[in-house]
Amino acid sequence: MSNTTIHPPSHIIKRSGDTVPFDGEKVRSAIERAGKATGAFEAAEAQLLTIQALKVIAHRFHDRLPHIEQIQDVVEQVLISANHFTPARAYIVYREQFEPKSN
Repeated sequence: MSNTTIHPPSHIIKRSGDTVPFDGEKVRSAIERAGKATGAFEAAEAQLLTIQALKVIAHRFHDRLPHIEQIQDVVEQVLISANHFTPARAYIVYREQFEPKSN
């Protein structure tokens, strides 16, 4: 994703605590997969939603590194605010597979 007006964070903090480069393409891919899996939208809508998510991420985390969970929260919020409730639910279920289990 390259957009000269959007400046998302350069890095994010993974669940492991490692810091890795931020990759907006991963955000786009996740949104597109949620849309396609539910039949709600295709690549063009995913691109528009990704731009919205990246704007929020850039604004919210302009002065600090976000954790991956915070990035995922933004994606959920963008899907819900665009009335894509079924893809949002699919995305939530998908991300729950990767959250650490509490004992």
